[in-house]
Amino acid sequence: MKRPVAVAGLAFLLVVAVEREILAADLADETPSSSVSWICPKEPFEAGIGKLRFYRHAFATREGLVRATGRWWIDDCGFVHMDGKRVSASAKMVETPVDMTAMLAKPGRHVLGVEGKNMAGSGGVCLSITLEYADGKSDMVFTSESWL
Repeated sequence: MKRPVAVAGLAFLLVVAVEREILAADLADETPSSSVSWICPKEPFEAGIGKLRFYRHAFATREGLVRATGRWWIDDCGFVHMDGKRVSASAKMVETPVDMTAMLAKPGRHVLGVEGKNMAGSGGVCLSITLEYADGKSDMVFTSESWL
């Protein structure tokens, strides 16, 4: 009787892996090549089951911000926070980009926080924020190995 459960478990893992690759590719289409990446703790799969994960990243905005757009996927569920205020809850991913302009309009340092919990493994996040300025220039905030 353990064989059907094992097969179902492997099928689930395959679906999750494919979903992660698709999202990373989608986010990469909107960011400079090789910038955004899926990040998760380096641990055995079983060790991450049910654990809460926290990621923080500080960045700065400058004068003239006209648009800030965020997209993310949290495995399996979690919250995104900006400067200590909850931006959104996500069962898995944000289906449409989130307008973060008002919360990032004040020039200076901002702290992005992600809280996630995976029900079946190590858990992680894939995130990008595009910052567009009045002078036509843009910046990116994105998940990378430096967040771990």
